[in-house]
Amino acid sequence: MTVLAKVSDRRAHWGALAHRAEADVPAIMRGYQALLNGVTSRILEAVSEGADPLSLAGNALSGFSETLEAFETDIALEAAVRGYLLAGGLMGRKAFLGWRVLAKAAGAVAMEPGYGTDEQLANHLRPSIAAWVEQTSRHETATTAQQLDKYLKEAFTYQTPSGMGMTPDQVAAELKRRLTKGNKHRAEMLARTLSLWAYNEGAMALYRDEGVGAVEWMATEDDLTCPYCMAIDGAQMPTGELFGLAGDEIDGLEELGGGTMTLGFDTQHPPLHPHCRCILAPVVLASQIKG
Repeated sequence: MTVLAKVSDRRAHWGALAHRAEADVPAIMRGYQALLNGVTSRILEAVSEGADPLSLAGNALSGFSETLEAFETDIALEAAVRGYLLAGGLMGRKAFLGWRVLAKAAGAVAMEPGYGTDEQLANHLRPSIAAWVEQTSRHETATTAQQLDKYLKEAFTYQTPSGMGMTPDQVAAELKRRLTKGNKHRAEMLARTLSLWAYNEGAMALYRDEGVGAVEWMATEDDLTCPYCMAIDGAQMPTGELFGLAGDEIDGLEELGGGTMTLGFDTQHPPLHPHCRCILAPVVLASQIKG
C-alpha cells in the first residue's frame, strides 16, 4: 500500500515549493504594476483632456486583456518550469536528470535566457498554462474594469469639504492617489496567486510524469494561515483529479474562526484563494525519497 514518504520534516521539505514561489513574487509584482500603471496613465491623460467619465475605463482597457494574457503566459511558464524542476529535486532529482538526458538526446534547442531549462520541458507544460491563463486573464480584466468604474464614479462625484465638485485637475489627482494605491495591492495579489499556481502546476506535472498515484494538499502553517486552507490541509486525491468544483463550498476550520467560502474555479491544486500559500505534495513510497 502506498504510504506517505517519511522525511525528517515533511511539511518543511515540500514547503520549499511555497518558499520559492514567494521569492519570485516581487519581480512578478513589478510587471503587474507596470501594466496597471499604464492603464492609470491613459485614464489620467483622458481626464485632463475632459473625456466622458463613462467611457474612460473601457477605452483605457482597450487591448489590456491581450497584453495581460501574453505577460502571464510568459511568467507562468517560467515559474511552472521552476516548480517542475524543484519538485524533481525534492524527489531526489530523478525527474530533473531524466529531462536533461531526454532533451540532450533529442537535440533540443535551449530556451530563451531566464527559463533555465530546455525548451522541450517548457513545451511539455505549455498547454495547461495557456488554458489557465486564458481563463484567468478574462476574469482579471473584468475585475479590473469593475474596480476602475468604482474609482471613477467615486472621484467624479466626490464633493470637496466646501460642498463643491472637483475640478478636472482635482479629479485627476484623486484618481492618481486611489489608483496608485490600488494598483500596488492588486499587483501583489495577482503576483502571489500566479506564482503559487504555476509552481504547483509544474510540480503536479512532475508527479504525473513520475507515476505518483496520489497527491496531498499541504497548507503553510503560521499565524497567517486561513481557516479554509487548514480545513483542506492533508486532503489527498488521485494525481490530476479535482479537489473541488467551481461553486463548491468549503467550511473553515472552527478553531481559526470558521466561515464558508465558495470556490470560484475548478480546483486541481493550490491556490485555494488569492494570496494562498498552500502546495501540493506527492504521496509516494518512502523508498522513492533519496537522501
